Order: sequence, then C-alpha cells, then structure tokens
Amino acid sequence: MTVRQTLLSIALSMASICVHAEGRSDGDSSSSGEQVISNPNERVVQEMLRTPPSLPEEVLRESFQQCDRNNLTLRICASYRFTEQDLRLNLIYAALLQTAKSEHTDALLVRAERAWLGFRDAQCEFEGVASQFGGTMPMAVVTDCKADLTKRRADSLSAFIRPQR
Repeated sequence: MTVRQTLLSIALSMASICVHAEGRSDGDSSSSGEQVISNPNERVVQEMLRTPPSLPEEVLRESFQQCDRNNLTLRICASYRFTEQDLRLNLIYAALLQTAKSEHTDALLVRAERAWLGFRDAQCEFEGVASQFGGTMPMAVVTDCKADLTKRRADSLSAFIRPQR
C-alpha cells in the first residue's frame, strides 16, 4: 500500500466511510494486513544510509518490518521505495547514454530527463500540498509520489534499451 493509499484510508476511516480501492502494494502484507519490506535490497539500504538526513541502520531495518506503524515508518518505507526506483532509473539512464547512436540523441535524452525531473518534482510537491495533511505527512506523500513517477519513468525508458549485438 502506498503512503497516499494509507493516508486516504486513514482519512476515510476517520470520516466513517468504508471504501475498498484497488491499488498496488509495494511491500508484502503480513497476516494482519500491515505493510512490510521483507527482503530489503542492500544497495538501497546503503544508499539511504549515505543520503542525508540519515537514520541509524537499525531504525531503518526495524521500520521496514511495519511500514504503516506511524508517520516515521511511513516516511522511511516511502523513502526506500523512492531510492529503489531512483537507483533503477539511474542504471537505465546510464545504459541509454552508452548506447545512444549520436551526440544529438544523447543531448535529447539529457534534455528530456532534466525536463522530466522538473515535472516530477513539481507534480509531487503539488500532491504533498494538495493532500491537506498537516505536520510532516506531506513529506511522505511527496516521497511516495516520487517513487511512483520514477518507477513509471524507468519502465518507460527501459523500453528503449536494445540488447547489445
């Protein structure tokens, strides 16, 4: 369940409205329905530990076991999903740059990626503000949005990778 889905669920519960929405689940569900990241990718965890603001490793790993426990764990798991997709996108982008047929193609890819990053950041900032949640919760909405859009971008760009012959 994404952060946006979790927040929507909380808001609907508070209004005593029961809605069942179909959505993606990035983590595994435990028997009680809680979201977990059961086998975190070590490369992602190490990147999270290097990127400020960094939390102690034990806090990160404990948070993965119950992503929807509180605001902090929601933000940590959203950050994990974003970091995972960002690393994936960077690998795909680098592969595309290496296989580009010309400097012109390279330049177009760089220009497109810069424009896309601007769009992603602005769109997600808007979603965070529009979420109307107070405190630090909009940060989780922004991070979850970035994870979702980054995954979509990586999926889209991966279609342009051609096998080496």
